[in-house]
Amino acid sequence: MSKENAKRRLSEEEIRRFREKREMCFAILFEMTFSDDSIEEILDRSKQSRVIVDIYSDNAKSKTDDNNIEPSDKEDEGFLPESDPFFMKMLNAFIENKDEVDDTIKKYIKGWTIDRLSRVTLSVLRFAVTELKYGSTSEKVVINEAVELSKKYSTPQDARFVNGVLGSVVKDMAE
Repeated sequence: MSKENAKRRLSEEEIRRFREKREMCFAILFEMTFSDDSIEEILDRSKQSRVIVDIYSDNAKSKTDDNNIEPSDKEDEGFLPESDPFFMKMLNAFIENKDEVDDTIKKYIKGWTIDRLSRVTLSVLRFAVTELKYGSTSEKVVINEAVELSKKYSTPQDARFVNGVLGSVVKDMAE
């Protein structure tokens, strides 16, 4: 669906699901700043972590009589990133275009180098620039979601920085 055709308003549930997907993409890109592992290895670790968290959170709610923790059969419920088209499209677009995405970021971080950015800010910018260039989400939504991720995982100053960088990217893309 093109940006022009994306005029339909999303329900609150759809918005929440896309926010969850963006946050997971951000987390994967953030992890990539620490590792040279393949995306498959990172996704596999992510899946294993989700299973462990699910097992312990489910069992914390309802422990067995003898207080032994038993595996849950709920491992396949909820959002599975590796089976989501939006998630995989954005991750693959970043992997295939990493140099171009980073060059775009470098162009707009006046007075900074990409190495000086915090890993959180870099990961948020990488995902947002990827979504702007290769996704179909409106620019306003992409910027807003990136700013919200920055506020959640970084500082208000970083959120303003991200907003400024992405505003400049969008302005140049429109020209």
